[in-house]
Amino acid sequence: METNQEGPNSVQLLDAAQVAALLGVTKEWVYEASRRGAIPVVRLGRYCRYRPDAIEAWIGDLEGASAMTSTVRRVPSTSSGALRPS
Repeated sequence: METNQEGPNSVQLLDAAQVAALLGVTKEWVYEASRRGAIPVVRLGRYCRYRPDAIEAWIGDLEGASAMTSTVRRVPSTSSGALRPS
């Protein structure tokens, strides 16, 4: 039986190597991020696969989070590095 993988409802999943190339990181980083739950993953038994649209959304979320943290003002530290009592 032949299946059509180009149909309108088909989902093309990426493997760790493809996600690593997309992100510019190592496969090991992708696997570790998957284990920590830091990156969206589809688990197929022992295999990890990734939906391209989920990875793109995750990147967008990271970009939004980094934009928000760049507007946060940091409190200057004391010259001795010790915390001042309140």
